[in-house]
Amino acid sequence: MDQKQEKIDQKDLARAEELNVPVQQAISAYYHDRSQKNVAVILQSLTRAVLLVPGVQKEEGPANGVKVSFSIIKDGSGKPYFAAFTSVKQLAAWSPEKAKTQAFLPVDFTRMAQILEENPVIGGFMINVKSQPFLMPARLYIQAYHALMNRLKGMA
Repeated sequence: MDQKQEKIDQKDLARAEELNVPVQQAISAYYHDRSQKNVAVILQSLTRAVLLVPGVQKEEGPANGVKVSFSIIKDGSGKPYFAAFTSVKQLAAWSPEKAKTQAFLPVDFTRMAQILEENPVIGGFMINVKSQPFLMPARLYIQAYHALMNRLKGMA
């Protein structure tokens, strides 16, 4: 099986990191005040974010399309989560080696909700694993996604 790592060009990487600044700020605010209001701000900022998810695309052939393998981490109880980062600097804080060699897959709000729905054994994703980690449960993320989609349908 041939593996192809998707490279993000520097322009797209810079744009993703810029879009992710509000997520980093919201997580910092949450660390000072762990209120539901700050969780809501994180969710809202994620709707416009493009997280950097370490992973590898695997070409499966014309009939099967492309499969993606994401890096998985486990919480203290052993539950698996996808690792996601707001910047290369945040990835380097977790793994300096991976920051140099790992391919990133840019994942927006909609795609992350789809990925979580397709992988029910995954507990969610952990943003910025090492410095101010924020664990976003799949259930909460998917609920926020569907609520947003319903609001958008109501506006049409």
